[in-house]
Amino acid sequence: MNDPHVESLTYRMEAGKHVTFNSPPPLEGEADAFRYRLADGALLVSMKDHHPTEESARLVVDQFLRSWEIDAELRLGPQPMRFVFQRSRIIDRDPRPRTAYVMVARGGCAIGGSATFTVGLPNYPVPAQRFPRRRRRPDHVAAATRGFARGRSRCCRWLTPA
Repeated sequence: MNDPHVESLTYRMEAGKHVTFNSPPPLEGEADAFRYRLADGALLVSMKDHHPTEESARLVVDQFLRSWEIDAELRLGPQPMRFVFQRSRIIDRDPRPRTAYVMVARGGCAIGGSATFTVGLPNYPVPAQRFPRRRRRPDHVAAATRGFARGRSRCCRWLTPA
């Protein structure tokens, strides 16, 4: 390729063990570097900025998605959803003499079973606008929240019954 450009990234949204989404309407939005559309459990991220490699595009998008996952966890409980990368679409902006498309895909399979209850949600959780820059990172806050829910948090001990 003479001038590779990541046109889009595709992710699969996996609902947590105790969450189902009951035919939610599509959710569309825009960030500084990309536009996104979540529909039927598939997230399509269309890049606005130029990224010559999948890795450089994912650095921008994955940070946004992690913030979205953490925000949803803080609002809805432990791990209500996560995004799993599926593929990228890379085009050649300067094809000579013909256009080439490169598809990169990763996959896997897991089989298991359990009996649990689920909470049905009518909509996808909206992404966080921006996490404020504080001394604690959002993923540390989410980990502390999970630890507190399991009774293992060292912070906020005064909240637990004696």
